[in-house]
Amino acid sequence: MTDHDVDPVTAASIVQRERGPLAAIVALTLLATVAEAGFLIVVTRVGLALSQGADTIGLTGARAASTSTALTLALAAVAVRFLATTASAALTSRELAWLALDLRARLIDAFLGSSWPVKQSLPPGRALQIISSYTQTAATTITAVTRLTTAAISMSGLLVFAFVVQPNVTLLVAALV
Repeated sequence: MTDHDVDPVTAASIVQRERGPLAAIVALTLLATVAEAGFLIVVTRVGLALSQGADTIGLTGARAASTSTALTLALAAVAVRFLATTASAALTSRELAWLALDLRARLIDAFLGSSWPVKQSLPPGRALQIISSYTQTAATTITAVTRLTTAAISMSGLLVFAFVVQPNVTLLVAALV
């Protein structure tokens, strides 16, 4: 579009530039996954204890807790998961908005900085179409990278928890899948 140098914007350069916020999103996702897994373990153990008429559950090793304390822990895990997921969504939205704004500004600057013959060579509306579609494509790419990364982190976290709770069963299921 232009006849002067413009820094290229690639998915890799965006991920590199935004690695701090992306790392925060991944960390929040991992926290939410750990909280979810903890909730599932505690609630399952409480259910089993109540079905057997027990009023305590084993947490880890020799540690035990009353079912009411365990349910309080489960509620806390739900709150942590909600807060971490909400913070992750807010951070993701903010970063995508910033990305779109930054890319639009760079493309507009590149167009306005181009020579008159370059501007005249574009059909009416083409510059706006390029700015809009390129920005949307970049935002979609970053969204896909973020979702892929967070899904992989979530799955890994759940597998680690499953392995810690029941290593033999986890290995058997992994072998079957």
